[in-house]
Amino acid sequence: MSKRKVLDIINATAEEQMKIGALATVAEGAPRARYMGALVGDDLTVRMAAFSGSDKIAQIEAEPRVEIVFHKEGGMGQARVRGRATIVADPGAKKRFWDDAPVIKEYFKGPDDPDYALVEVKPELVLYHGEGEHEARTWRPGEE
Repeated sequence: MSKRKVLDIINATAEEQMKIGALATVAEGAPRARYMGALVGDDLTVRMAAFSGSDKIAQIEAEPRVEIVFHKEGGMGQARVRGRATIVADPGAKKRFWDDAPVIKEYFKGPDDPDYALVEVKPELVLYHGEGEHEARTWRPGEE
């Protein structure tokens, strides 16, 4: 599968720049999933804002392997981005996300707000299946 096809599927999940995906982490040996607003780069890196004291941040710090599911509303197409999450400390990266995702201004005071954490997931594997498909196709970094 091509990276362009994966981006097309993720972009079809919402008309807005901010996409909604279900982020799954692991805690106490069990999955924990929640919907998150996310920006997805051309390299399929996923970036999300979270409260720095939240359970999800503690779970990512303890076990960085995560999966984010993007699902096309009203359809069966979905893309599952699997990778390792990191908490980004770089002030420049946090400011860029702040500027690119205005909705987070409803939750945080500014890019320097100590409650604002930036989560970044670099894809290791993407599984996708479209409308009417029953077997997932895969994409890995380095494939076009």
